Amino acid sequence: MTDRNSNAGCFSGGGAIYGLGVIGAWVFNFQQADQFWLFIWAFFQGIFWTDFMVYELFTQLVSSARSSARRVTPGRAPRSGTARRRRAT
Repeated sequence: MTDRNSNAGCFSGGGAIYGLGVIGAWVFNFQQADQFWLFIWAFFQGIFWTDFMVYELFTQLVSSARSSARRVTPGRAPRSGTARRRRAT
């Protein structure tokens, strides 16, 4: 019997998507290759292309988070565009 609280099959779809991405990368890179060593290189590119894409994505996210953190003055809340100004009466 299986445990009712098990999450064993919960995230199994990610492997299928990764596999389709690898196959798509192999098809694209094999079509571009015209020499033996380029076919070998295409094989490895198909396996590791997602690693480099995720690394670049996280690098961009971290740099954008750091740049947005610099814009906020410490100790003060950022101004909101929706805040209404009080009218002097």
